[in-house]
Order: sequence, then structure tokens, then C-alpha cells
Amino acid sequence: MQPDILHTYYQALMCDSEEQYENLIKDLSDVVKKNKENPFAYNNLGLAYSEIGRLEEAEQNFAHSLKIQKHPTPYKNLGMMMERNEWLDRALTAFNHAIQLNELDPTLLRCRGSLYGKLGRYEEAIFDYTKAIALDPNFAYSYLERSNLYKAIGKDELATEDLSKYDVLSSI
Repeated sequence: MQPDILHTYYQALMCDSEEQYENLIKDLSDVVKKNKENPFAYNNLGLAYSEIGRLEEAEQNFAHSLKIQKHPTPYKNLGMMMERNEWLDRALTAFNHAIQLNELDPTLLRCRGSLYGKLGRYEEAIFDYTKAIALDPNFAYSYLERSNLYKAIGKDELATEDLSKYDVLSSI
């Protein structure tokens, strides 16, 4: 990662006000002016715009990042933004694209699994959480979420097993 991108990335982690995000957007815009082919800068611009509710600009920057380089991260960020704003079909499309690019990323599977759960598509959600657990068996939250899904479809014994695994992992 280039030094100016790294600096603005760490700036983003420290933002807690709209004014700070506006300053970050200015800095990232300067980075983009220097290197118009930097997908990370566009992705981070998308994140900054998303955080202050400028969703159209966020979506444009995620799209521009993807135009430069197909990568799951902008799709994941786009999906999360869409989900936060209750555009669930569009969120699902974004998560599906991300997973097509990296089907072995447990974070992407958890994102889509969570969305499937919101959509009432419990079996698909369980499938994604099961795959995420296989890839990252020590991430406690996956067991908790899958437990809730099992409970929703009446599989109480499986729900209890997952809840026990969650309790063990979350106490470590």
C-alpha cells in the first residue's frame, strides 16, 4: 500500500465526526488526483462517503474501484452500505459478486448469511454460516448466528449445540 493511502486509511480509522470524514474525503480526493488508477483510494472514498450518508457518491466510488480492479472488498463495502439502508436485494447482489471473487472468505459468507437471515432465507443463511465456520472455526459469533437460525426453523438441538460452542469460544 502506498504511503499516502496508508496515511488516509489510518485517518479513516480515527474519524468520528462528519467534519473529519469531509477532511478525509478531501485527502483521498488528492490521492486520486495523483493516481487515477488507484482502486484502494476509490474504495476508501466510497467508505467515507457512505459513513456520512452520501450514498450516491459512495456507490460511484465503489464502482470506480471495481472498474480498475475486480476485488471483493468494494463489493462487500457496497453490500454493507446497501444492507444498512435496507436495500436488501441490491445488498445481496453485491455480496454475491464478492463471493464469486473469493468464495473462501469467511467474512463475506457471514455477511451474506446475515442478510439471508434478514430475508427469511434461513436454509441459505445456515449454509453460508456452516461454510464460514469450516473456514474459520474459532470465530464465535458465527456459532451464535447459526444457533439463532436453527432456532428459527425449529432445530432446537442444533441451536443448543451451536450456542454451547459460542459460549466456549467467547469465553477464551
